[in-house]
Amino acid sequence: MNTAEAVEQVERVATELESRGEARLAQELRAAAETLAQAGAEQTPDLVTTGAAAEMLGVRSRNTIKRWAREGLLEGFRRGGRVLVTRRSVEQLLRTPTVAAQQAYERELGEVLDAFDPGERPLPELGLTTAGRKPWESSEHVRA
Repeated sequence: MNTAEAVEQVERVATELESRGEARLAQELRAAAETLAQAGAEQTPDLVTTGAAAEMLGVRSRNTIKRWAREGLLEGFRRGGRVLVTRRSVEQLLRTPTVAAQQAYERELGEVLDAFDPGERPLPELGLTTAGRKPWESSEHVRA
């Protein structure tokens, strides 16, 4: 049971006590529920997605963020199939040489890969006559 569910349950009990004429106990229980809700809010870190963290850190890959969380460089949590990281840990990592090194690596990689980018030029013809079909599906290769 999470904090929000616990607060909701305490509220239901307080309402039941109030209906039984126990107003003072219901009021004390509601005060305790309020304290519980505030404590839960303080414990819940401000979480961001891996995509948002990558954008904040200026890196391209969400997988880099997941790797950093796995390695302990970022404080990460699994929610279902997703990885979320705390905003505080992202802001702390932002000021480290690790991020600068990753950004430099991605810049260098981009420069190298630009040589292979055809840009606006059309791609060369490969001479395949089976447009849209796998070579083994062409009529030339069908055996009777």
